[in-house]
Amino acid sequence: MIEIYKKVVLHNYASFNGRIRRKEYLAFILVHIILVIILNKIDNVAKLTFGEVEMGALELTYNLFVLIPLIGATVRRMHDVGKSGLYVLIPFYNVILLCTGGEEGTNRYGEDPIDEMDYLRELGKDLN
Repeated sequence: MIEIYKKVVLHNYASFNGRIRRKEYLAFILVHIILVIILNKIDNVAKLTFGEVEMGALELTYNLFVLIPLIGATVRRMHDVGKSGLYVLIPFYNVILLCTGGEEGTNRYGEDPIDEMDYLRELGKDLN
């Protein structure tokens, strides 16, 4: 899961083109949430207040660092289900992305991120 997170954050930092699999998106979101919770607990001492929101300096720095990769991964996930990246503006649609499978084959946003051989390799890992 950490490898997927690093791939999304470091290798595809500001990429808004192409598609991302549901598995990669879910792993990225889960690691992101876990890191935010950990940083929130660490930052309990010094909180910064932004209106109604309190946030520690570490948590704020992390959130600013990961904002562009988070938007990029969400846009690429929208592309995988065949939607425009503008669907990011619909608040609860991101939750739907976690449950919706991507379009099979190539769509107007790019090739299918999961090819048949990749699927068979993952199936083989589960059998070992």
